[in-house]
Amino acid sequence: MMKIYQILINLLIISSIISISNVAQAARILELTGEVTIKRKNTQNFLPADKGMIIKYGDLIKLSETAEVKVICADADKTIKSLSPGDIAGLANFCPGNRNTNPRIGSIFPELLDGSYQYQTEIISDKPILIWPSIKDADSYQVKITVGEEVIWEKLVNDTNIIYDGSAFLPKVPYVLSVTAGNDNSPFYQLRLNRVLSVIQDTIQKEIDEIKQEDVNEEAKALMLVDVYVNQNRKLFLDAADTLETIVKTESKTPIIHRLLGDMYLYLGKTEAAKTQYLQSLELAKFGKNIEEMAASQTGLASVAVINQQLETAKNLLSQAQENYKQSGRVSDAELVQGYLSLMDN
Repeated sequence: MMKIYQILINLLIISSIISISNVAQAARILELTGEVTIKRKNTQNFLPADKGMIIKYGDLIKLSETAEVKVICADADKTIKSLSPGDIAGLANFCPGNRNTNPRIGSIFPELLDGSYQYQTEIISDKPILIWPSIKDADSYQVKITVGEEVIWEKLVNDTNIIYDGSAFLPKVPYVLSVTAGNDNSPFYQLRLNRVLSVIQDTIQKEIDEIKQEDVNEEAKALMLVDVYVNQNRKLFLDAADTLETIVKTESKTPIIHRLLGDMYLYLGKTEAAKTQYLQSLELAKFGKNIEEMAASQTGLASVAVINQQLETAKNLLSQAQENYKQSGRVSDAELVQGYLSLMDN
Protein backbone atom coordinates (compact mmCIF):
# COMPACT_ATOMS: atom_id res chain seq x y z
CA MET A 1 0.00 0.00 0.00
CA MET A 2 2.84 2.41 0.87
CA LYS A 3 4.46 1.77 -2.52
CA ILE A 4 1.25 2.58 -4.40
CA TYR A 5 0.81 5.68 -2.23
CA GLN A 6 4.34 6.87 -3.12
CA ILE A 7 3.65 6.35 -6.83
CA LEU A 8 0.51 8.47 -6.56
CA ILE A 9 2.51 11.18 -4.78
CA ASN A 10 5.11 11.06 -7.58
CA LEU A 11 2.35 11.42 -10.18
CA LEU A 12 1.02 14.47 -8.37
CA ILE A 13 4.51 15.98 -8.33
CA ILE A 14 4.92 15.32 -12.06
CA SER A 15 1.49 16.78 -12.75
CA SER A 16 2.47 19.85 -10.74
CA ILE A 17 5.62 20.24 -12.82
CA ILE A 18 3.53 20.08 -15.98
CA SER A 19 1.04 22.56 -14.54
CA ILE A 20 3.89 24.96 -13.78
CA SER A 21 5.24 24.56 -17.31
CA ASN A 22 1.76 25.34 -18.63
CA VAL A 23 2.02 28.91 -17.39
CA ALA A 24 5.24 29.48 -19.32
CA GLN A 25 5.36 31.38 -22.58
CA ALA A 26 3.78 29.52 -25.48
CA ALA A 27 2.19 29.71 -28.93
CA ARG A 28 0.48 27.33 -31.32
CA ILE A 29 1.22 26.76 -35.00
CA LEU A 30 -1.96 27.50 -36.97
CA GLU A 31 -0.84 27.38 -40.61
CA LEU A 32 2.29 26.00 -42.21
CA THR A 33 3.64 25.73 -45.76
CA GLY A 34 7.02 24.54 -46.94
CA GLU A 35 9.76 22.91 -44.87
CA VAL A 36 9.53 23.88 -41.20
CA THR A 37 11.37 22.21 -38.33
CA ILE A 38 11.39 22.66 -34.56
CA LYS A 39 14.03 21.98 -31.91
CA ARG A 40 12.78 21.44 -28.39
CA LYS A 41 14.59 22.92 -25.42
CA ASN A 42 15.78 19.50 -24.23
CA THR A 43 17.12 18.13 -27.51
CA GLN A 44 19.78 19.03 -30.08
CA ASN A 45 17.87 17.88 -33.14
CA PHE A 46 15.51 19.80 -35.41
CA LEU A 47 12.46 17.63 -36.19
CA PRO A 48 9.58 18.24 -38.63
CA ALA A 49 7.03 20.76 -37.34
CA ASP A 50 3.31 20.37 -37.97
CA LYS A 51 0.07 22.33 -37.64
CA GLY A 52 -1.24 22.44 -34.11
CA MET A 53 2.14 22.06 -32.40
CA ILE A 54 2.80 24.05 -29.22
CA ILE A 55 5.94 26.21 -29.19
CA LYS A 56 7.30 26.79 -25.69
CA TYR A 57 9.98 29.00 -24.20
CA GLY A 58 13.39 27.55 -25.09
CA ASP A 59 12.22 25.95 -28.35
CA LEU A 60 13.50 27.08 -31.75
CA ILE A 61 11.51 27.04 -34.99
CA LYS A 62 13.31 27.13 -38.35
CA LEU A 63 11.75 27.96 -41.73
CA SER A 64 13.26 27.12 -45.10
CA GLU A 65 13.66 29.87 -47.71
CA THR A 66 10.24 28.97 -49.16
CA ALA A 67 8.33 28.33 -45.93
CA GLU A 68 5.68 30.41 -44.18
CA VAL A 69 4.10 29.97 -40.76
CA LYS A 70 1.28 31.60 -38.80
CA VAL A 71 1.17 31.19 -35.02
CA ILE A 72 -1.27 32.32 -32.37
CA CYS A 73 0.24 33.77 -29.20
CA ALA A 74 -1.38 32.79 -25.93
CA ASP A 75 -1.85 36.35 -24.76
CA ALA A 76 -5.08 38.03 -23.70
CA ASP A 77 -5.70 39.23 -27.26
CA LYS A 78 -4.82 35.87 -28.91
CA THR A 79 -2.49 37.69 -31.31
CA ILE A 80 -1.74 35.99 -34.63
CA LYS A 81 1.81 36.47 -35.95
CA SER A 82 3.39 35.51 -39.28
CA LEU A 83 6.91 34.09 -39.52
CA SER A 84 8.91 34.79 -42.67
CA PRO A 85 10.84 32.44 -44.99
CA GLY A 86 14.31 31.71 -43.63
CA ASP A 87 13.46 32.66 -40.02
CA ILE A 88 15.14 30.87 -37.12
CA ALA A 89 13.38 32.13 -34.02
CA GLY A 90 12.48 31.39 -30.44
CA LEU A 91 9.18 32.20 -28.79
CA ALA A 92 10.48 35.47 -27.33
CA ASN A 93 11.10 36.76 -30.87
CA PHE A 94 7.47 36.63 -31.96
CA CYS A 95 5.31 36.14 -28.84
CA PRO A 96 7.08 37.84 -25.92
CA GLY A 97 5.48 37.54 -22.51
CA ASN A 98 2.64 35.17 -23.45
CA ARG A 99 0.99 32.34 -21.55
CA ASN A 100 0.61 28.72 -22.51
CA THR A 101 -2.26 27.10 -24.40
CA ASN A 102 -2.89 23.36 -24.42
CA PRO A 103 -6.27 21.67 -24.93
CA ARG A 104 -5.22 18.52 -23.07
CA ILE A 105 -6.91 19.56 -19.84
CA GLY A 106 -5.10 17.12 -17.61
CA SER A 107 -4.67 13.40 -17.33
CA ILE A 108 -7.63 11.17 -16.56
CA PHE A 109 -5.53 8.03 -17.01
CA PRO A 110 -5.35 7.13 -13.27
CA GLU A 111 -9.14 7.48 -13.01
CA LEU A 112 -9.66 5.34 -16.10
CA LEU A 113 -7.34 2.75 -14.61
CA ASP A 114 -9.28 2.45 -11.35
CA GLY A 115 -12.67 2.95 -12.99
CA SER A 116 -13.54 6.14 -11.11
CA TYR A 117 -13.74 8.58 -14.02
CA GLN A 118 -17.21 10.03 -14.59
CA TYR A 119 -18.01 11.26 -18.08
CA GLN A 120 -18.92 14.93 -18.08
CA THR A 121 -19.12 18.10 -20.14
CA GLU A 122 -19.89 21.75 -19.66
CA ILE A 123 -22.45 23.32 -21.99
CA ILE A 124 -23.09 26.88 -23.17
CA SER A 125 -26.16 26.30 -25.35
CA ASP A 126 -29.77 26.14 -24.12
CA LYS A 127 -30.37 23.45 -26.75
CA PRO A 128 -27.19 21.34 -26.94
CA ILE A 129 -26.77 18.36 -29.22
CA LEU A 130 -26.65 15.30 -26.97
CA ILE A 131 -24.56 12.34 -28.17
CA TRP A 132 -23.84 8.85 -26.86
CA PRO A 133 -22.13 5.62 -28.00
CA SER A 134 -23.98 3.13 -30.15
CA ILE A 135 -24.90 -0.35 -28.93
CA LYS A 136 -24.77 -3.28 -31.35
CA ASP A 137 -28.22 -4.47 -32.48
CA ALA A 138 -30.02 -1.70 -30.58
CA ASP A 139 -32.83 -0.27 -32.72
CA SER A 140 -33.86 2.48 -30.29
CA TYR A 141 -32.58 4.43 -27.30
CA GLN A 142 -34.47 5.86 -24.33
CA VAL A 143 -32.86 9.20 -23.51
CA LYS A 144 -33.47 10.99 -20.21
CA ILE A 145 -32.26 14.12 -18.45
CA THR A 146 -32.46 13.79 -14.70
CA VAL A 147 -31.80 16.00 -11.68
CA GLY A 148 -31.31 13.70 -8.75
CA GLU A 149 -34.11 11.14 -8.96
CA GLU A 150 -36.41 13.38 -11.01
CA VAL A 151 -36.75 12.91 -14.77
CA ILE A 152 -37.19 16.38 -16.31
CA TRP A 153 -37.06 15.37 -20.01
CA GLU A 154 -37.07 12.13 -22.02
CA LYS A 155 -37.26 10.94 -25.62
CA LEU A 156 -37.29 7.65 -27.52
CA VAL A 157 -34.98 7.95 -30.54
CA ASN A 158 -33.51 5.73 -33.24
CA ASP A 159 -30.18 7.54 -33.57
CA THR A 160 -27.18 8.21 -31.29
CA ASN A 161 -27.75 11.95 -31.01
CA ILE A 162 -30.59 14.40 -30.49
CA ILE A 163 -31.03 18.13 -30.04
CA TYR A 164 -32.29 18.81 -26.53
CA ASP A 165 -35.60 20.72 -26.63
CA GLY A 166 -36.60 20.81 -22.99
CA SER A 167 -36.45 23.61 -20.44
CA ALA A 168 -33.27 25.68 -20.49
CA PHE A 169 -30.39 24.27 -18.45
CA LEU A 170 -29.47 26.36 -15.41
CA PRO A 171 -25.99 26.89 -13.91
CA LYS A 172 -25.05 24.93 -10.77
CA VAL A 173 -27.79 22.32 -11.31
CA PRO A 174 -26.47 18.70 -11.48
CA TYR A 175 -28.05 17.43 -14.72
CA VAL A 176 -27.34 13.87 -15.91
CA LEU A 177 -27.92 12.42 -19.37
CA SER A 178 -28.90 8.74 -19.09
CA VAL A 179 -29.33 6.42 -22.08
CA THR A 180 -30.77 2.90 -22.16
CA ALA A 181 -30.85 0.60 -25.18
CA GLY A 182 -34.06 -1.01 -26.42
CA ASN A 183 -36.10 -2.44 -23.56
CA ASP A 184 -33.27 -2.40 -21.00
CA ASN A 185 -34.02 -0.82 -17.65
CA SER A 186 -30.49 0.15 -16.64
CA PRO A 187 -28.60 2.91 -18.48
CA PHE A 188 -25.47 1.84 -20.36
CA TYR A 189 -24.30 5.44 -20.61
CA GLN A 190 -24.40 8.46 -18.32
CA LEU A 191 -22.97 11.94 -18.85
CA ARG A 192 -22.94 14.82 -16.37
CA LEU A 193 -24.00 18.17 -17.86
CA ASN A 194 -22.95 21.46 -16.25
CA ARG A 195 -24.25 24.77 -17.63
CA VAL A 196 -21.61 27.52 -17.47
CA LEU A 197 -22.36 30.79 -15.71
CA SER A 198 -23.78 33.56 -17.90
CA VAL A 199 -20.75 35.81 -17.41
CA ILE A 200 -18.48 32.98 -18.58
CA GLN A 201 -20.79 32.26 -21.49
CA ASP A 202 -20.56 35.89 -22.61
CA THR A 203 -16.76 35.75 -22.49
CA ILE A 204 -16.68 32.51 -24.47
CA GLN A 205 -19.10 33.85 -27.09
CA LYS A 206 -16.97 36.98 -27.54
CA GLU A 207 -13.87 34.83 -28.12
CA ILE A 208 -15.76 32.63 -30.60
CA ASP A 209 -17.00 35.65 -32.56
CA GLU A 210 -13.47 37.08 -32.75
CA ILE A 211 -12.03 33.78 -34.01
CA LYS A 212 -14.61 33.56 -36.78
CA GLN A 213 -13.36 36.91 -38.11
CA GLU A 214 -9.68 35.90 -38.22
CA ASP A 215 -7.93 35.64 -41.59
CA VAL A 216 -6.85 31.99 -41.21
CA ASN A 217 -8.09 28.71 -42.69
CA GLU A 218 -10.83 26.55 -41.18
CA GLU A 219 -8.42 24.08 -39.55
CA ALA A 220 -6.66 26.94 -37.80
CA LYS A 221 -9.98 28.35 -36.61
CA ALA A 222 -10.95 24.91 -35.30
CA LEU A 223 -7.73 24.66 -33.28
CA MET A 224 -8.34 28.14 -31.87
CA LEU A 225 -11.93 27.26 -30.97
CA VAL A 226 -10.88 24.04 -29.23
CA ASP A 227 -8.43 26.07 -27.14
CA VAL A 228 -11.37 28.29 -26.11
CA TYR A 229 -13.57 25.31 -25.27
CA VAL A 230 -11.10 23.26 -23.24
CA ASN A 231 -8.40 25.66 -22.06
CA GLN A 232 -8.37 27.66 -18.80
CA ASN A 233 -10.02 24.74 -16.96
CA ARG A 234 -13.05 24.76 -19.27
CA LYS A 235 -14.62 21.43 -20.16
CA LEU A 236 -16.84 22.17 -23.16
CA PHE A 237 -16.17 18.75 -24.68
CA LEU A 238 -19.41 18.55 -26.69
CA ASP A 239 -18.73 21.88 -28.41
CA ALA A 240 -15.10 20.96 -29.06
CA ALA A 241 -16.11 17.59 -30.52
CA ASP A 242 -18.70 19.23 -32.77
CA THR A 243 -16.10 21.71 -34.08
CA LEU A 244 -13.52 19.01 -34.78
CA GLU A 245 -16.06 16.68 -36.40
CA THR A 246 -16.80 19.40 -38.97
CA ILE A 247 -13.11 19.53 -39.93
CA VAL A 248 -12.69 15.75 -39.96
CA LYS A 249 -15.57 15.49 -42.43
CA THR A 250 -13.45 17.50 -44.88
CA GLU A 251 -10.93 14.59 -44.80
CA SER A 252 -8.36 16.52 -42.78
CA LYS A 253 -4.82 15.10 -42.97
CA THR A 254 -3.62 16.94 -39.85
CA PRO A 255 -2.80 14.47 -37.03
CA ILE A 256 -3.65 16.77 -34.13
CA ILE A 257 -7.17 17.36 -35.46
CA HIS A 258 -7.93 13.63 -35.26
CA ARG A 259 -6.07 13.18 -31.96
CA LEU A 260 -7.91 16.05 -30.27
CA LEU A 261 -11.23 14.64 -31.48
CA GLY A 262 -10.15 11.32 -29.97
CA ASP A 263 -9.48 13.13 -26.69
CA MET A 264 -12.92 14.74 -26.72
CA TYR A 265 -14.59 11.40 -27.43
CA LEU A 266 -12.59 9.85 -24.58
CA TYR A 267 -13.77 12.53 -22.13
CA LEU A 268 -17.35 11.97 -23.34
CA GLY A 269 -17.22 8.17 -23.07
CA LYS A 270 -17.35 7.42 -26.82
CA THR A 271 -14.54 4.90 -26.53
CA GLU A 272 -14.67 3.19 -29.92
CA ALA A 273 -15.03 6.50 -31.73
CA ALA A 274 -11.99 7.76 -29.79
CA LYS A 275 -10.00 4.70 -30.86
CA THR A 276 -10.84 5.31 -34.53
CA GLN A 277 -9.58 8.91 -34.32
CA TYR A 278 -6.40 7.97 -32.43
CA LEU A 279 -5.55 5.33 -35.04
CA GLN A 280 -6.10 7.85 -37.83
CA SER A 281 -3.92 10.39 -36.05
CA LEU A 282 -1.19 7.81 -35.50
CA GLU A 283 -1.16 6.85 -39.18
CA LEU A 284 -0.97 10.48 -40.31
CA ALA A 285 1.71 11.31 -37.72
CA LYS A 286 3.87 8.38 -38.86
CA PHE A 287 3.55 9.49 -42.48
CA GLY A 288 4.58 13.05 -41.56
CA LYS A 289 7.29 11.89 -39.10
CA ASN A 290 5.57 13.83 -36.31
CA ILE A 291 6.80 11.82 -33.34
CA GLU A 292 5.12 14.10 -30.79
CA GLU A 293 1.68 13.35 -32.19
CA MET A 294 2.63 9.68 -32.53
CA ALA A 295 3.29 9.68 -28.78
CA ALA A 296 0.08 11.56 -27.96
CA SER A 297 -1.98 9.17 -30.11
CA GLN A 298 -0.33 6.13 -28.53
CA THR A 299 -1.13 7.51 -25.07
CA GLY A 300 -4.75 7.96 -26.14
CA LEU A 301 -4.90 4.41 -27.49
CA ALA A 302 -3.45 3.18 -24.18
CA SER A 303 -6.35 4.88 -22.37
CA VAL A 304 -8.82 3.10 -24.66
CA ALA A 305 -7.03 -0.21 -23.98
CA VAL A 306 -7.33 0.36 -20.22
CA ILE A 307 -11.08 0.98 -20.55
CA ASN A 308 -11.33 -2.30 -22.48
CA GLN A 309 -9.25 -4.11 -19.82
CA GLN A 310 -6.43 -4.79 -22.33
CA LEU A 311 -3.68 -3.94 -19.88
CA GLU A 312 -0.72 -5.50 -21.69
CA THR A 313 -1.69 -3.66 -24.85
CA ALA A 314 -1.88 -0.44 -22.82
CA LYS A 315 1.61 -1.02 -21.39
CA ASN A 316 3.11 -1.62 -24.83
CA LEU A 317 1.51 1.54 -26.19
CA LEU A 318 2.72 3.60 -23.24
CA SER A 319 6.26 2.29 -23.66
CA GLN A 320 6.21 3.34 -27.32
CA ALA A 321 4.78 6.74 -26.38
CA GLN A 322 7.45 7.25 -23.72
CA GLU A 323 10.24 6.56 -26.20
CA ASN A 324 8.75 8.93 -28.76
CA TYR A 325 8.37 11.68 -26.17
CA LYS A 326 12.02 11.25 -25.21
CA GLN A 327 13.15 11.46 -28.84
CA SER A 328 11.12 14.64 -29.36
CA GLY A 329 12.53 16.34 -26.26
CA ARG A 330 9.20 16.31 -24.38
CA VAL A 331 10.81 15.16 -21.13
CA SER A 332 7.92 16.03 -18.79
CA ASP A 333 5.49 14.03 -20.94
CA ALA A 334 7.86 11.05 -20.94
CA GLU A 335 8.03 11.25 -17.14
CA LEU A 336 4.25 11.39 -16.86
CA VAL A 337 3.92 8.29 -19.04
CA GLN A 338 6.46 6.54 -16.79
CA GLY A 339 4.15 7.37 -13.90
CA TYR A 340 1.28 5.66 -15.72
CA LEU A 341 3.41 2.56 -16.28
CA SER A 342 4.35 2.49 -12.60
CA LEU A 343 0.69 2.69 -11.62
CA MET A 344 -0.11 -0.23 -13.90
CA ASP A 345 2.72 -2.33 -12.48
CA ASN A 346 1.20 -1.92 -9.02
